[in-house]
Amino acid sequence: MITGCSSKTDSGSAEQKTTSVGAVSSPSAAAAARPDSPWSAFARLMEGNKRWVDGSLQHPHRDPGRRQFVAEEQKPYGVILSCIDSRVPPELLFDTGIGDLFVMRTGGQVVAPIVTGSVEYGPMTSGTPLIVVLGHTRCGAVKAAYKATRSTP
Repeated sequence: MITGCSSKTDSGSAEQKTTSVGAVSSPSAAAAARPDSPWSAFARLMEGNKRWVDGSLQHPHRDPGRRQFVAEEQKPYGVILSCIDSRVPPELLFDTGIGDLFVMRTGGQVVAPIVTGSVEYGPMTSGTPLIVVLGHTRCGAVKAAYKATRSTP
């Protein structure tokens, strides 16, 4: 599930928006402007995921300059609700760095009131334009939940 959170008006097609964001070419603090719409934030994530799949990671925003840049304030461009599975770390899957994402991880992406509040934090406090619920295959938490429901009388 992907949810846009921006109050900005998006114009143009999804294809135009997706191709308008350039890949991050430098790990420096201000290497690329923060995406300000759900479409541009999603495009940035997909570019990072392509680098992950291709094995051409850039590891952006992980240097000491970036740490200093975000020390006073953070403005992540995405909220990711992901599984706790060790095989799907969002920061690596999307080739992002410090201050780029708010990440919540629960078994099987289970959402309870405390998790909902954490997901809402980014859009409400930092204007984060995108929320992604990141599922994956062969999820042990989903398998265990399914097994538990099948074995109860």
